[in-house]
Amino acid sequence: MATVKVKFAKHVTTLVQYVMDGREPDDPVDAQDCEAQHAAQDFQAIAQFHKGHGAVSALHVIQSWNKEESQTVSAADFNEIGRKLAEEHFPGHAFLVVTHTNTGNVHNHIVVNPWHTATGKKVENKKHHLYGLREKSDALCKAHGLSVIDEAAKERQGRVPEKVQKIARYNGKSWLLDMYQKADFARAYSTSHDE
Repeated sequence: MATVKVKFAKHVTTLVQYVMDGREPDDPVDAQDCEAQHAAQDFQAIAQFHKGHGAVSALHVIQSWNKEESQTVSAADFNEIGRKLAEEHFPGHAFLVVTHTNTGNVHNHIVVNPWHTATGKKVENKKHHLYGLREKSDALCKAHGLSVIDEAAKERQGRVPEKVQKIARYNGKSWLLDMYQKADFARAYSTSHDE
């Protein structure tokens, strides 16, 4: 089943270097409106042309699959899924899709220029991009015969309070929650400000 993460990168040069250097020599690379080896410079040129500025210089989408499914489809097909995802969700934006097969799990690194190539409009930093990407990724995975995350599990996770999710994430050993509990205890039994 595919998982999708979105990160907002400040340094596009470092990100592109990491993505290109971390791949195997025969891993597929695809690009739109930029050259794969010079993607960082192309992204910066588009931003300068449209007088774009801001803290976010690239969107880093990570699309990964589990070990069992990584062996069922070729790396080129995974790269094609990543390309279609970027084309559908970010039309008109320059992007770079690099598939990594160096770990047990095949995964795509999709680096997207936040500025539209023609209009210069910038992608906003919103959570709805993540949900839209997940829906489109699920549809593309189903079309290629890959599994997706169960909707019932997504709904159950959404209903769990944030504090409970943090406890579960750290197996009941969250230092932050432990500190909250100790501070509450100290406040309850102190009789002066110094205590």
